[in-house]
Amino acid sequence: MAGKDQRSPWFGVACCPGNISRFMASVPGYIYAQRDDGVWVNLYVANNAEIKLDTGRTLKMKQETRYPWDGAVKMTLNPDAEEILTIHVRIPGWVSSGKVTVNGKAIEGVKPGEYLAIQRQWSPGDKVSLSFPMAPEAVASNPRLADNTGRVAVQRGPIVYCMEQLDQPQGVALSDVSVNLKQKSTFQAEHKSDLLDGVTVLHHNGEAYEVSSTEKPLYPLASSVAQKTRPETLMLIPYYAWANREATAMQVWVPYQRT
Repeated sequence: MAGKDQRSPWFGVACCPGNISRFMASVPGYIYAQRDDGVWVNLYVANNAEIKLDTGRTLKMKQETRYPWDGAVKMTLNPDAEEILTIHVRIPGWVSSGKVTVNGKAIEGVKPGEYLAIQRQWSPGDKVSLSFPMAPEAVASNPRLADNTGRVAVQRGPIVYCMEQLDQPQGVALSDVSVNLKQKSTFQAEHKSDLLDGVTVLHHNGEAYEVSSTEKPLYPLASSVAQKTRPETLMLIPYYAWANREATAMQVWVPYQRT
């Protein structure tokens, strides 16, 4: 994005207020689902819920978590009576080594992109804990997507990140930067409560062309295509939060250095 786009503070005719009212009323059904003696935990968000089961029983559920900034989730179950129930917890597809415990005991069968069914007799105060490591990772697109050739996107947990021009070092254009994948741990996460209503940003020791691409000819000789780079500390923010400060260039798919 070249930087000409910016979010409007308001529209003359807005559909948002009605949609927000409808959405808020639907949130409980997005987080939990139930059928017969089973409860499906679809989304991880701090909340207290009272779930009416088809069996006539009631299950109170409390979630404690900072997800999506942190991969730790603790759920406390309080059924109105001891009863055999099946709790289905969703394992996100991006998880590579997730762990689930019940009252501290590990549960086998955790598979990314699937629900883990935990059937047992639940008692008031039982706890289900989930741990999803959130190491930032570089993601490549399908090679048939020609515009992304030689580029990667960065995600941490369920969040895809982007770069905005105003977060980069003075005088460094987004068109001249690249991420450095030579080392395994190249992205450092930092939560900033005072930025964009509180987000986790990523700092990266990347690179930039010593001579800006705008100063190079459009069609250089192949022998001179390789350009020298210098180290630069780059910053990424969650993609959903872009264009909330000022009009500035943005990119999700970034060139990378691997050799």
